[in-house]
Amino acid sequence: MADPLSVVASSFAVVGVADVVLRACLKCHKLLADIEDAPASIEGLKTSLRNNTSLVEALKKHVQDIEATASPEDRAELGPAVEQFGIAVKSLRRETDKLLVRCLKYSKMKKTWANVRHVLAEKDIRKTTEQVEHAKATLSVVSSLVEGCV
Repeated sequence: MADPLSVVASSFAVVGVADVVLRACLKCHKLLADIEDAPASIEGLKTSLRNNTSLVEALKKHVQDIEATASPEDRAELGPAVEQFGIAVKSLRRETDKLLVRCLKYSKMKKTWANVRHVLAEKDIRKTTEQVEHAKATLSVVSSLVEGCV
């Protein structure tokens, strides 16, 4: 069984990373939403980002609630779920960081698809969407793990 204090420390760290990811997801979503004439793949990526934002917010709140009210034994049981939450959030952070770099390249130009399609290639959008969807699936599994710890 994991040390309850180490579980608390790791959950604080994961919640901190989750906050960073939430801000990045929201910024990416806003930058993508500003593109006029965006293809369906951009809409799909925006939807995936929005879904991930909801999942991360819910999981973050749930972990914080459990940490605030759980007994030391329950906190120790939460350890593996917090670890998986951290892995999923870090994966999502890598994708949002890469997407932000690409999106910020076109932030100064007029945001029509014709102007930004060279920065956001369809292949890259598909790959990013797949990775974001994978993170969403992992977050859903982690949500089930966290629910099982209550």
